[in-house]
Amino acid sequence: MNNATVETIEKRVAKMYADMNALAITHGDRIKRGYNVLYGPPMVKPKLMLISFQPGGEDGIAYQTYPDTLAYVKDNFKFGKTLRKHMQEAGLSDVLEKHTVATTAVFAQAPASESSKWATGKGSYKIWREFSLESVRELIDLMHPEVIVIFGTKTKDIFKPELTNTRHNHKQHILTYGEGELEGIPLVYCMHLSQGWVASEVQKSFRKVKELLACR
Repeated sequence: MNNATVETIEKRVAKMYADMNALAITHGDRIKRGYNVLYGPPMVKPKLMLISFQPGGEDGIAYQTYPDTLAYVKDNFKFGKTLRKHMQEAGLSDVLEKHTVATTAVFAQAPASESSKWATGKGSYKIWREFSLESVRELIDLMHPEVIVIFGTKTKDIFKPELTNTRHNHKQHILTYGEGELEGIPLVYCMHLSQGWVASEVQKSFRKVKELLACR
């Protein structure tokens, strides 16, 4: 739906929150704090969409709407600080501040210690995961970003994109880089930025983002 307006997207995000409030009544046993859909205002055809795995337990706010500005531009969490550093090094600060939307593969907030349950668990975990996955695919269709970045193997395993040019430059041989498509949009895989990332691989990911944006 490439002709969507910001108003259309705002109404759909509001409906997602309403649906989650209803879902929490019947399947809220795993929800510790709340849930987030977007980390900043929706945009039509943003340059970049960031998809991490899940709002962490350290997130101070369980939004019932999106914040007025992209949270990663100014927050003090490790992910946001590292993101700003590497996007600045890639010459993408302006893109982050003015042309980026951000969401997660799983909307429910949870501490990192529970992430594996949210990634593969059954019952309520699966219901929330499938709701989030369907919703993110809809957000991609509505906003139609130029490039998508997914962070971390759990996010990759939920969306299951076919990746090429993959790299495993880590002492534990985990995935550190890859390229592909998601919903027909160019995609770059990046290591998660909360822990255990390899700086040179993250830099490679954002250099690729800059290359892709230059071709759009």
